Amino acid sequence: MIEERLRDNAVKALKEMRGKRSRSVNDVFERVLYLSPDEVKVRNYLRRRPVSIFNPGAVIEGKELLVFPRVVFDYYWYVSSVGLMKLGEELYESGKHGNSVVDMDIVLYPTEPWEIAKGLEDPRVSRDGENYLVIHTSVSPNKKGGILPLQGYTILDSNLRVTRKGFLRIFENGEEFVPPSFKDSAVIRRESGEETAMLLRPSVGGVEIGWFGLADLTSGRIPRETMRPVLVFEEWEDRVGWSTNTVPISSNEFLVGWHGVSKADIVYRNGVAIVSPDGELLGVSDYLLEPKGINEFYGDRPGVIFGCGLLRIKDWVYWVGGISDYAIGIFRASIDEVMSRVKWLSG
Repeated sequence: MIEERLRDNAVKALKEMRGKRSRSVNDVFERVLYLSPDEVKVRNYLRRRPVSIFNPGAVIEGKELLVFPRVVFDYYWYVSSVGLMKLGEELYESGKHGNSVVDMDIVLYPTEPWEIAKGLEDPRVSRDGENYLVIHTSVSPNKKGGILPLQGYTILDSNLRVTRKGFLRIFENGEEFVPPSFKDSAVIRRESGEETAMLLRPSVGGVEIGWFGLADLTSGRIPRETMRPVLVFEEWEDRVGWSTNTVPISSNEFLVGWHGVSKADIVYRNGVAIVSPDGELLGVSDYLLEPKGINEFYGDRPGVIFGCGLLRIKDWVYWVGGISDYAIGIFRASIDEVMSRVKWLSG
């Protein structure tokens, strides 16, 4: 079975690949801006004020920062959608917005059977030619009456209209495997055809590590033979996952954020990794960003900074993340400072 083969590979990787990181924290990111749901007005939906906006994807276009937050309007079903806000330089460089309301439109909401349980969560956004490629969690009902987190994807055209929606599954010799939890993936590169090199995090036999794989975004299939382990959790963490989109920093190196959850205090902390176009782990840091103070630490799920947007703007690395599942924080550090914290393993 596919799941058994993948689990065997994951268990082997845990034995062989640990020890590349320590549990030390060196928070190198300065705080630029917080955005709460109170500062946002929705323009294209009858409910104008969300109760939470968090875990945003982000894209830079010219001098505008496009922020795609996960949006929740109620705590009864806690159904998520994806919005879009456009922030000017004065916001993401200086954090000054004069207490003005930021307009937001909903661009993705649950429309398919596999999203109907709790919607779309935690988008990672990248440009795909003239289009936008959004990698997100689609929360489906499962056969037992619970939920099934699927690794969903959506392609939006230049006018933000949906042209394709689907979710990923793993394929081998006529067999398909839909993991019981599949989320926190990121695109490394897209070829001229449909082959997409990705960082993945499926749950296989109860084990969750970071993988590389090649996905076909027409069929949603990932050939099992293309998958290999990349990043594993250490003994002091419950799990580790990819937090952000990838950012090219050279012709053959990509920067990506990851998160780990401490067993000691269940706090989400973040670091960065460098991967090759084929998903080889070239370098990795220890923790470089953790929640601090009341605004970051206290929320609907306390003790969390979680992706999902990573950008290089001039000489800065910007991390656009959710803070404790209720609001957005924009953090930045110099590219030199971030790279100085990377432990090189290969390349």
